[in-house]
Amino acid sequence: MRARPHRLQRVTLVLVALGLVVAMASPVLAADRLMRGHQEALTRNRHGLGLTFGWAGATGFAYRHYFGNTLVEANLLPLVTDQGDWLAIMMGVSGAHYMLVWQRMRGSVLPRTTALRAVVKATTFFSRDATVLNETPAEPNCVGTGCATTLSKDAKLENLTSLAGGFGFEFGAVLEPGFSMAVDMMFTVLWDEEGFQAVLPLPYLGVLYNW
Repeated sequence: MRARPHRLQRVTLVLVALGLVVAMASPVLAADRLMRGHQEALTRNRHGLGLTFGWAGATGFAYRHYFGNTLVEANLLPLVTDQGDWLAIMMGVSGAHYMLVWQRMRGSVLPRTTALRAVVKATTFFSRDATVLNETPAEPNCVGTGCATTLSKDAKLENLTSLAGGFGFEFGAVLEPGFSMAVDMMFTVLWDEEGFQAVLPLPYLGVLYNW
């Protein structure tokens, strides 16, 4: 009769061990299924149109093209004010690859499809400002009307370029036609016309309709 508790303890330990094995094996099996899907063409989309938002030229109207689980995206936004005296162009190109995809049951409040993606991006912001007035002072020893201070208008050029890489998530219509939103966090290297500026982790956002 005294052996029963020991037997119960052994059975309990065996059941706990089996539970731990199943618990540890389930993510592995799930990841294995996801990785097999990763080798297949998960998405049925081929094109995408929308808007992107980000640093150093990543903001603008965007078009993307799918190659299976990989996509290439380009954005462009020209800006003109003061009758053309101020001109700016934001443009960039990026590539992304869907690494893992999760799908929820229909009826969930959260987006049905979520994808983990690896992203690289290159952007540039160029501006030309011809509204700046350069003041040339008169000579200190000069006398007469010809020595007055003169103003001239020269275009001021600025440029900010970036290279970025990181990871993000895309929610919504990743595998089928519809709207999706991508949120990426990437380490971004910045240069301007004077040279290297900084390395920063910066967020990027995109909202597109895919089909």
